[in-house]
Amino acid sequence: MARKMLAWLAFLVLTTVSAAAECRYGPVTFCDGCTLQRSITVPRNEACEFVGYIQNGSFRGFDVVERPKRGSFGVHSPTFAAYRAGAKSGADRFVYRVKWEVGGRPHVATIVNTVTITD
Repeated sequence: MARKMLAWLAFLVLTTVSAAAECRYGPVTFCDGCTLQRSITVPRNEACEFVGYIQNGSFRGFDVVERPKRGSFGVHSPTFAAYRAGAKSGADRFVYRVKWEVGGRPHVATIVNTVTITD
């Protein structure tokens, strides 16, 4: 099972680079302890990539809080995650936490992603 998941994540990483141009979402500004809302639009069977970057600090990773129902969300490394839309159009949702550190102090924010999967 672990090998199958690693193979899936490797596939996801390789395909998100070219597919990411089809994904649309706005940026979010992390704030310690807050919950942020983000709308994402992505075509069926395409992917969105999320790269964690913190200016003047260190990005420490993603934690999955709620998995999507119509697609898949995977964390490949502490700084890279991706969502792949399923084969059916419609609404989806997934939630994750981001962790970062500034000046030796840990921070966390929750990102609630509302997805529209298009034809």
